[in-house]
Amino acid sequence: MPAISAPAKILVTGASGYVGAWVVKVLVDRGYSVLATTRYKEEGEFLVRRFPSYKGKVEYTIIPDIQKAGAFDEAVRHVEGIVHCATPVRFTFKDHKEILGPAIRGTIGLLESASKYGANIRRIIFSSTAMAVYSGGAIPPVVFDERIYNEYVAAHVRENGRRSNPYAVYVASKLLAEQAAWKWMEEKRPSFDFVSALSTWNWGPFINNIPSADHLSSSLQILYDVLATGDDSGELVGDFVDVRDSALLHVLSLETQAAGGERVIFTSESFSWQEMLDAMHDAGVPHIPNKGTYGQYYKDDIRYSNSKSLRLFPGFRYRNLKESAQDTGRAFNAASFL
Repeated sequence: MPAISAPAKILVTGASGYVGAWVVKVLVDRGYSVLATTRYKEEGEFLVRRFPSYKGKVEYTIIPDIQKAGAFDEAVRHVEGIVHCATPVRFTFKDHKEILGPAIRGTIGLLESASKYGANIRRIIFSSTAMAVYSGGAIPPVVFDERIYNEYVAAHVRENGRRSNPYAVYVASKLLAEQAAWKWMEEKRPSFDFVSALSTWNWGPFINNIPSADHLSSSLQILYDVLATGDDSGELVGDFVDVRDSALLHVLSLETQAAGGERVIFTSESFSWQEMLDAMHDAGVPHIPNKGTYGQYYKDDIRYSNSKSLRLFPGFRYRNLKESAQDTGRAFNAASFL
């Protein structure tokens, strides 16, 4: 499938989210125009106002329920590519199906709409999590790559239903939506191709509408809670990618012909919680627990490979942890959250 290039028009679903808003910015900065989908008018208006210099380059359409049949029928008609970021991200629910249903049906519904009405569409990027790449019971040290599917989390949700760990339900929703999409692509063989973008923890500044700290993305919320409460009793480790890099890689996945039909992990490096706090401490971010005491420098021996992303996008370089952590802390300051 030929690569997409500016000045094409791109549909971005979930454009008011942490990653989605950055995808919008990267697209317009690279010469594209954007049709953004949001659940509410206020979110769409914020996106249009957020970048005054982008006047005429960012439009929005309201889709309150992505799992409704035909929800994307009109939105797909005049675009050449889609970045699908919309998905339910909630960790409180009465039934796990409240999360699984919209994620799966929303993704398949988008593919159906694109097939029926998106005559100009050449590629769809599915924005997911690298936790969809995991193998339960793996003995560290281990590096996971795109060949692996997290059947462990799928089994957990099947067995536990509404009693499932809430984070596991979120991961399962992304995994099952992705698997359903690949199956649909294989069976329907549409005129467009498909890419699965698998990001590790997203850190970095936010540019979407966040009226209060209660509206932060899940990854930022965990960090903020430590800074706001001073509670350093927990420990967090893993791999991360700066949200600005993640957004750019979503766009490069549209533009790069060889990315078509691929799963691609987006990840920079591993982090320890203490390293993040030390970096913010050095940048003068307030409310940082004592430097060098929080969890020390323990790192997990489970890693995610970024070799495919570096091979597909050879000119790209990831931001390091220090830069990402400090810019995250500065964003909290600028928003007066600390």
